[in-house]
Amino acid sequence: MRNCEMPAGTMVVGTADTHWYWGVSLPQDTYHALTFVGAKRLSEAPIALLERSLPPDTKSRPITFNGAADATFRVARRAIGQGWLRVGDAFIAPDPLSSSGLYIAVLTAIQSARVINTILRRPSDVLTAETFYKNTHREMAAHFVAATASFYLSEESGPVAKVEPSANSHELSFPLSDLILSPSAKLHLVPTLTNDFVVMAPGLVRSNKPPVVFVDGIPVDRLLAPLQAGGSLASAVSEWIELAIPSRLRFVQFLLENAFLIEKRKKRNS
Repeated sequence: MRNCEMPAGTMVVGTADTHWYWGVSLPQDTYHALTFVGAKRLSEAPIALLERSLPPDTKSRPITFNGAADATFRVARRAIGQGWLRVGDAFIAPDPLSSSGLYIAVLTAIQSARVINTILRRPSDVLTAETFYKNTHREMAAHFVAATASFYLSEESGPVAKVEPSANSHELSFPLSDLILSPSAKLHLVPTLTNDFVVMAPGLVRSNKPPVVFVDGIPVDRLLAPLQAGGSLASAVSEWIELAIPSRLRFVQFLLENAFLIEKRKKRNS
């Protein structure tokens, strides 16, 4: 759109009845807008979508439709193979609304460099490196599938209420000395990045979620060692001197939320 009177650099983001839109005013009094619509809504003319995406005080200005592109979220069937691997959009091409394209490009560039480094310099760890990259691909794909679905769910169903967890949802009614490690807390060797290589390291396994290998750079098996030796949570926390106080609290919250801690008497009764 030309003859736009908005100051250059003004960004407009919002939703209409059938689509999302993103626009920005540029120098020379122009305004460029993108509209995002699910495939089921493509029966409407693109120019009509653009017209309803304009700021209210600019709708009398002439606009021009430049073109359309398929921005469908895509995930590669395979992330790595014999002598090749995928990065960036070839790895995962996210929906534009997620604003994650640059993040995926940078992350996969860093991780793929270490995967290649491991394959070339540590031939015995080729399988470990390939497994790590496949796991990363699967976990990221699942995350972005859920994120993309939420965009278009809110488009079709209206705003989705966000329920914030209560600050006291895991407030303890008993002292830390009464908590010990649950038998469900299992450490398994999993592929992970360590410095410039992919190696096998102990990770705390969770159902349908990525394992936790480090907490603020500290190996999780080192943090769990006092608990695995039969100590209470209170004694373990006192030994986590490498973790800052806020990080200790977050890790305790994580252990509680994933049911990795139980009361002593429950273990005695089981």
